[in-house]
Amino acid sequence: MRGQLQNSRLHACGRLVLALASIAFALLPAMADAGAWGSGAFENDDAADLLAEIASSQGSTLIQHAFDEVHSSDGYIDEPVCSAAIAAATLIASAGGAKVAGLPPEAAKWLRETSFHPTGTLIADATKAVRTCSDPKRSELSQLWTEGKDSAAWKREIKTLLEQLAAIQKGAPKN
Repeated sequence: MRGQLQNSRLHACGRLVLALASIAFALLPAMADAGAWGSGAFENDDAADLLAEIASSQGSTLIQHAFDEVHSSDGYIDEPVCSAAIAAATLIASAGGAKVAGLPPEAAKWLRETSFHPTGTLIADATKAVRTCSDPKRSELSQLWTEGKDSAAWKREIKTLLEQLAAIQKGAPKN
């Protein structure tokens, strides 16, 4: 009798563990979306962090640094690096005169206050970084979007950004 009672309790504990595991598994997608995450250039925590740093600075050093991080990588590039580079490239596009949808107010304020104008070299660096970050073989960010449900929206954002960069490249000073 005692053995049956222990087996019964063990069975009940097993069911409870299964139930809790099922609940936790069901909550995983909601937990993964706890941070900011969207197809726009500034709809993620890493871009927001970069923007906060840029907004408190007067120069474009942080923008160049975002591209240098991508260019200096020989292998697979982590998501935060590409998120920052795409946000920086979007700032370049806006500074060059492109109409950027979803540009945060602090970015617009920084661009106004600094009168920042990108050089042809900086635009080329931005374009190269965006192309690299949109390659799922090189970029964790691209791979995540390629596997995600909003892949088409992200690809449209990247295509638009590359078109904007190409358009402003034509009228930019070389250095």
